Amino acid sequence: MKMTKKIFLCILLICSMLFGCICYAEGEIAEDKALIVEINVENCSVTVDGCLDTEVANKRIILTVYEKENAVTNLPTTTNEQGFASQILYLGQTTTDAEGNYEFAEFIPEDDSGWYVFQITVNGSNNKYSKEAYISSITDRNTFIENFYKTDASAIRTLLNGEVESSVVGINMKLYSMLSDAQRLIACNEMISIATKDGKAEDVATIYERINKASANTGILNFENADALLKYFHVDTSDLAQEQKEVVKEILNSETVRDVSVIKKFYGLTSDEQLNVIKKLKIKNYENSAEIYEGLYDIIVIDDVSKVESWNEVTSVLKGYSDVLTEIDFTKYEDSKYKNDIAKAIVDNFKFSTRKELSDFINEKLKNGFKNNSNQSSLTGSSGGKSPSIHGGGGVSVPKVEINTETNINNEDVRRFDDVNTEHWAYGAVDHLVKQGVINGKSDKLFCPNDTVTREEFIKMVVTALDYKDTMSDSPFNDVKKGDWYYDYVLKGCKNGLINGVSENMFGIGQPITRQDMAVIVMRAIKDQTSFDNDLSTFEDESLIADYAKESVSAMKSLKILSGYEDNTFRPFNSCSRAEAAKVIYNLVMRCSN
Repeated sequence: MKMTKKIFLCILLICSMLFGCICYAEGEIAEDKALIVEINVENCSVTVDGCLDTEVANKRIILTVYEKENAVTNLPTTTNEQGFASQILYLGQTTTDAEGNYEFAEFIPEDDSGWYVFQITVNGSNNKYSKEAYISSITDRNTFIENFYKTDASAIRTLLNGEVESSVVGINMKLYSMLSDAQRLIACNEMISIATKDGKAEDVATIYERINKASANTGILNFENADALLKYFHVDTSDLAQEQKEVVKEILNSETVRDVSVIKKFYGLTSDEQLNVIKKLKIKNYENSAEIYEGLYDIIVIDDVSKVESWNEVTSVLKGYSDVLTEIDFTKYEDSKYKNDIAKAIVDNFKFSTRKELSDFINEKLKNGFKNNSNQSSLTGSSGGKSPSIHGGGGVSVPKVEINTETNINNEDVRRFDDVNTEHWAYGAVDHLVKQGVINGKSDKLFCPNDTVTREEFIKMVVTALDYKDTMSDSPFNDVKKGDWYYDYVLKGCKNGLINGVSENMFGIGQPITRQDMAVIVMRAIKDQTSFDNDLSTFEDESLIADYAKESVSAMKSLKILSGYEDNTFRPFNSCSRAEAAKVIYNLVMRCSN
């Protein structure tokens, strides 16, 4: 009966070729629309449809399905077609509608499993379209299901490995094939667990779903190297089937995390940069994707914060990751008087490896400040408190500067400032420097002694007070340009070795000068002209002073140009007020004059 049917189908094909003038030339319509073949993995049925455009409207078309190794183009021209007919799986015809759409009735193959060619030919045209598809028989599928549930994990792995090498039931094994042999065993054990929980599957479609789920779950949560894990993050550009991509996205929880700041940053990196991030993840058995993301959050946030070179950029970087730095109260952080000192401590002494360590440090400093105690971290800075005790005296020699050392507390030019009266602790220094033209008020009536001094303002004070002449021919900094009021002062300061930029091409205009940097600049002005004792031992926060500033701070204390606060702290990261800067410059000038 089966052979009789095939002979009939062959006769139908020959009649179509003779009377329909069918030609086998390549068509111009996109093949993805012209011929769509779908295999129902549940009942082995096949459906074929497509769209051939309006130019092929209301045309009769023929569908021929035959074994891959027996192409239609090999059809003999003689009437003896029995040998060819034995290779035909299906032969049918239908008519396109007014839009060129067509659909063949669903059919269930009766032949053995294997690769078949689906070919569409159009009556009276030069168009031919073909696709290959694997079709498995009902017998093979039933045998596969039976074997799948009669075996242990090792035997299931052997069964699935065979399906990868030479498919029997025609399911897509790409997700499973991405696994190593050890991972495949883990995945197969998970398939058994799923069957124990949800019951045995009675069809290949359910088994296929379970294979995909267990394979993706194992490949992601039990990844063996960074390259392998990265492939899952690039699933949208992979050659996996759509249903497999959806399984991967579900396990990665892609929809939930796609708007997380760190994930946006991750997908903005190059593939090599992404790989370097993943290489820092611990290789272990993860419980879920949330654990993997926690690791990625730590790696990216800590890496980004550690790369910040200027402390005034720290806050913006931290706030950019506020959605994963949930333990930090950013409202409290913004309002805190310790904000700048926290930022400076993070930049100068970065020793964090997790977001929790970073958050705990910030929260501790927001709560307790920088007062030294036995439990204090070495990653600290400071701000606030009373004005420091800054002393003058002594005598050293630097490039000779003509300075009028007489001060007059009744000088009308200084007494005009409403905010610096004769009882102000910095009045004498301000009075002298105003007379010398080193500093000025911010207005006719206000000196603003508590305003913060920036880097360019302080270098202007030093250069003016010591009357440096040598300068550079051009600015090496992008933020110091001709026409800027600070241009000449910065170039003189750099030329005479007093100060450097915060980076190779940025001076750091507008950034507050810190106490330790102020000490370094003053030290550079007199380093070749004096000797001093190392004297840091009495500072409670000596460990906070950056290595590059330790010698300078020691010198300033020894020379009594700049000392500490009443609580025996130096507070190296504190910014400097205009009154404090005036006192330091005054002490420096007095030493130079002597």
